[in-house]
Amino acid sequence: MAEGITIGLDAMGRATSVGTEMARLRGAVTYFRLPNSSFGFTIPTERLYQPKGLPREEFVPTRRLDLTRPAADAGLAQALELLNAPAKP
Repeated sequence: MAEGITIGLDAMGRATSVGTEMARLRGAVTYFRLPNSSFGFTIPTERLYQPKGLPREEFVPTRRLDLTRPAADAGLAQALELLNAPAKP
């Protein structure tokens, strides 16, 4: 769900996505259980797309984290940088 929410907010222009590439989930999965047993399995059942029509797994955050930066917490450093930037009209 977190990837879907991030992609949706980004598509609406309501948020700045910050992070690294996501898990590259290629679609929704459905769980099935074999009758008369305790064996179950999961298989992909549908492809998911971004609102722009691109496959979901191709989403890249607007601001990618540079994990090679010397900051102890790259995510926190990027968040503080965004919060301290001048507000856009």
